[in-house]
Parts: sequence; C-alpha cells; structure tokens
Amino acid sequence: MKRLVNELGVIAIATIFLLSLLQPFGIDQMGKQRMLLIVCGTLLTILSSSIAFVLIGRKKWNGVRGLLLFHTVNIPLLSAMVLTLLSWFTWDSLTKGWYCTAGEFSVINYLKVCAEVALLSFFILILQIYRLRNSCLQQELEEIRAINQLLEERQTDEPSTASDEQPTACVLRGNAKNAVLEVIPEHIVYVESMANYTDICYLEDDCLRHHSLRITMKQLRECLSPYQYIIPCHRAFLVNLNFVVSLSGRPSTGCSLQMFQVEKPIPVSRSYTKDFTRAVTQK
Repeated sequence: MKRLVNELGVIAIATIFLLSLLQPFGIDQMGKQRMLLIVCGTLLTILSSSIAFVLIGRKKWNGVRGLLLFHTVNIPLLSAMVLTLLSWFTWDSLTKGWYCTAGEFSVINYLKVCAEVALLSFFILILQIYRLRNSCLQQELEEIRAINQLLEERQTDEPSTASDEQPTACVLRGNAKNAVLEVIPEHIVYVESMANYTDICYLEDDCLRHHSLRITMKQLRECLSPYQYIIPCHRAFLVNLNFVVSLSGRPSTGCSLQMFQVEKPIPVSRSYTKDFTRAVTQK
C-alpha cells in the first residue's frame, strides 16, 4: 500500500509538471481554465492509475515488465477519461468529443488523445524506471552491508574450539593413481575447478599452500559435504566461510569475495548469491 501511494504521488507530480510544460490537449488555448484543466487531468491520472494497478494486480507491477504492463493498461483507460474531460471543457458535453464534425461516432479524436497520453506516459515511465533502479541499487547495497557485518561478526565471535583433541584430517582422493591429499577441512580456504583438475588452497603452518588433484568438482563437493562451513559460491568454486573477509559488488550482477591472505577475488555468481547469504546468516 505504501509503495502504491508513493507511485501515485510520483505520477501526480510528474503529470502536473508535464501538463504545465508541454501543455498538450490544447491546454494552451484554454485561457483562464488552463489551471483547472491541469488539476482535473492530474486527478483523472491518479484515478486511472489506481484502477490500472488494481487490474494488473500487486504482484505483476513489480519491476520494469510490471511498469510496462501498467502503462499498457493505463494509456487507453486514461485516454478515454481525458477525451471525456476535454469534451466537457470544450462543449459542455461528456460525449460530443467522441463524435466527428459530421456528427457521427468516431475513434479519431480518441486515437489522437491516446498518442498524446502515450507520449506523456513515456516520460513518466522513464522516471519510474530510474527510481526503480535507484531503489534496487540501494537495497542491494544494504544487503551487502548487512552480509559484511555478519562476516565481521563471524570473524570476531567464533566459538572457542580449544580442546585437547587435534583437528581431524580428511583424505581427498583424486582419479589419478596415488593422487591423495590429506588435509584438515577447517584449514581449507577455497577450492577452484580448473578443467580436469581441482586446485585446493589451504593453510599449513600459517602459509597458503596449493595442491592440484585430478578430481571433479562434483566429487569434491560430495567429499566435503559433511562440513557445512565449506559451501559453493560459483559452479567452479567452494569457499570456507571462516576465511571470508568481505563481500563486494551487486547481487544482481554478481559479487566477489575477499578471502583471508588471498589476493585474487573469488566470484559469487547470481545463482549462488541467495544460498551464500543464507549460509552466512545461519552461521
């Protein structure tokens, strides 16, 4: 409801500005009635827009496609209202504007009004798309900020694992003969698929090490599936959430991760963004 009110407010302000600036529908020839016609036209725009929003439904007018659908419904509806209004102002009759000079019903005047309404709607559509893009960008920036806050908390508030037991290593076996890597899962920083091989980056003695195994990413995911902190962020990457320092970019175009002691950014594809966000929030 709040968004509907905001949209109607923007449409009303834009309509007043465009009618005052462009003065279509013969407004420039109305004399003293010019301002009254602008006000009445704005009220009709609000009315037709409200009806159009109701007709297409709340879910369908989200995004650019929703705005296009809204204007497709609104233009013919508003044009009919405007032609009736002009008929009243010009001839003191609600129906005379729908007839040609021969006194027969005609759609010529209606089509002319439709063309002018479509032109005004085009400018309003551009304004709405601009506002929508800014709103989406602001929302994405807030999401990135919130995720980075969670990542920072994850780094500072990790539960203490101090115990007499040593971390248990897991054995990763490649498809080639004697291709074996014994590594502690908690020490794996990220995994990258490289053609027929997989590069495993891990910490050993506080230094980054790389080891290549001839193994598919699918096989490696199955081996590391018991460790919930190692998650996919891209079809070619697995990352350890405990080593993620920050997230940058935009979810709509793809993000990238900055990993602990790793210079190159790790991509987060759009298809994995929601899963990554869910994993971070669940800690």
